[in-house]
Amino acid sequence: MTLYISSFWIFVLFLSRAVQEISSSKTLYFLHTNPATWSSARDTCTRYGAHLVNLDDIAMATVDISILDLYLGWNEGYQQLGKPVWTGLYRPNPGKPCLWHGCGDYRTTPATADVEDDFNDDKKCAKMDDTGTFVATKCNERLPYICQMKEGPCWFLPIPSKKIKAESIIEPGMDQGRCAKECKNKKDGYKECWGMSHKAGECHLFMHHTRHAYIRYLRDYLEDNPLFTTFLKVCVGGEVTHLKPNAVDESTNPEPENCTHGGDVAMRAEPECYCDCDAPPKPMDPEEQVKPVEDKMDQLKETLQVPTTNISSAVRKLTSATDDRTSSKSMGYFGIAMLSMVFGGLVLLDLNIVIDHITKRMKAWNNVTEIKED
Repeated sequence: MTLYISSFWIFVLFLSRAVQEISSSKTLYFLHTNPATWSSARDTCTRYGAHLVNLDDIAMATVDISILDLYLGWNEGYQQLGKPVWTGLYRPNPGKPCLWHGCGDYRTTPATADVEDDFNDDKKCAKMDDTGTFVATKCNERLPYICQMKEGPCWFLPIPSKKIKAESIIEPGMDQGRCAKECKNKKDGYKECWGMSHKAGECHLFMHHTRHAYIRYLRDYLEDNPLFTTFLKVCVGGEVTHLKPNAVDESTNPEPENCTHGGDVAMRAEPECYCDCDAPPKPMDPEEQVKPVEDKMDQLKETLQVPTTNISSAVRKLTSATDDRTSSKSMGYFGIAMLSMVFGGLVLLDLNIVIDHITKRMKAWNNVTEIKED
């Protein structure tokens, strides 16, 4: 019996350690500015494979949203809203547990503890204000909302002539691509690689326990060094969208989902972006994703259609190919000579007539001039 219990706790310890060793993947957040009811917002997110924002890890989500709003694709759109946004948190029945849209596992946190008791028969959905406070609200209220989804591995933002002021793990004998892959997967307990640099075959990995630490505190961690280019790992992306819901759902009682869970391992196997990216990789566009198939096909046909005047066969008809062979040049010179002889011969045959005509004209002109002078 003791052996079984010990084996069980060893397995639990191994499993928890394995979970800690999984590196971050990229999360996309799409800020929808057109207000909608909770159910309409949920349906709009679902249309392009996303879900209403899951703030189970409120610290991670607020950091991601802050970086996205200040430095990346939102351009301070979240700050300019000035109103709460829908979250994916809801409670279908007061006696049932709270749920996250998208089937995220719910657990009570300091951010959600107060709102649990505020859910009732009238208020079953949760909004969040700009301070990160959750408020139970009627589900048919119209608010902006944030959709969230996973999209593969993180990418690396290059910062030229900068070096991170921190101790690094040095891995010798690596090219830049392998160094980026090492940083993408490097995790030690609660510390993760959030920055890397590469010089003279040495890979420098910078670990930190805070998500996006080196981006959040650029001035504190980066120093001038013309010999280095620092690559900061970015695990967030997204855009502001004005996509409108297909229909308005005024329901005040959100139906619980039929959830099936899956993993993200396949996404983390995709290649890394460690190149000189001046801007983050452009995420998918929700407005494009929800277009009807017919519209997508027409757009694809228009994109793939090539004007017939620009294809190589049409261009070749109007241009002569260059041929530098001696035999080809000789044939060309011979052709020029023959044409010159033919047309030159025609001119020579009539040359005496032309000269005689010019001479007569000049004599006539001189006679007229002499008469006028007399």
